[in-house]
Amino acid sequence: GHRRSAIRAGKYVGQYLPVGYTVCDDKEHKYYRRLIPVPTHAKVVRQWYLRFVELGGNFSQFCYELRNSVGPHFPPIDDKIFAVKTRLEEYAGGGWRVGSKSGLKAILSNRLYTGDLCIDGEWVEDHHEAIIEEELFYRVQALLNDNQRPAPIRYKPTHLLLHKSGKFHGDRGGSIS
Repeated sequence: GHRRSAIRAGKYVGQYLPVGYTVCDDKEHKYYRRLIPVPTHAKVVRQWYLRFVELGGNFSQFCYELRNSVGPHFPPIDDKIFAVKTRLEEYAGGGWRVGSKSGLKAILSNRLYTGDLCIDGEWVEDHHEAIIEEELFYRVQALLNDNQRPAPIRYKPTHLLLHKSGKFHGDRGGSIS
């Protein structure tokens, strides 16, 4: 009963945290035991939404850019709850990276970033601090819906490109095992 009561009150009850948020533990704060943005992570999430719009909703291109980026996607923070309750993968040098396309799509389609929270099947608006504006969120949703099957990224074969099959591809497309 206590857990259901806390959920109805909009309090954090131990589920996974959305990327860019942590839980406020300051009893004097307006959002005590609710989600609050981690400024450095919220900045990255906002940049991702904007970049996705710049790419015209090309999810394949967006994934390709993030996969080839050097270093962590999200910088390290000293927060025990975030470290335990996030679905990100730890980066060897510190920080976190998104581990999969589905994880990236979950970030781009999560309405929590607008400050709304679903409680017992109903959305409560302005429940916590927003990271992005509603207009940006709905623009990204429209792009995701319009581009259900984006064109794959085509790689120009080079002698340096080693495929997972174990074959080196030459300049003219020939392969050497």
